Amino acid sequence: MESRRVYGWGYTGNSEGGYEWELVPDEKDPCFGISWGATRSGTVFSTRHAAMADGLKWLKKASTRSGEIRVIRSTAGRFEY
Repeated sequence: MESRRVYGWGYTGNSEGGYEWELVPDEKDPCFGISWGATRSGTVFSTRHAAMADGLKWLKKASTRSGEIRVIRSTAGRFEY
C-alpha cells in the first residue's frame, strides 16, 4: 500500500515567519524541571501583540500551569501529516 503522508519544512499556521508565544514554567508549575523545556503555542501570529494576547488567554484557561509568557520569533520546523 502506498504511503499518503506528506513531509516538509514550514511554519505552523502559515507559510511565512512571524511570532509564537512560549511559556517558561516557574517553581509552582507541575512541569517545572522536566527536560522538554518550555511550552510553545504551535501557531504563528503576524504580530507580537497577537501572540502575547493568545498566550495570556491560554495561561488563564490552563489553571494548573504557571510561569512567564514571552513572545519569540517562530522558526521553520519539520512537519508530517
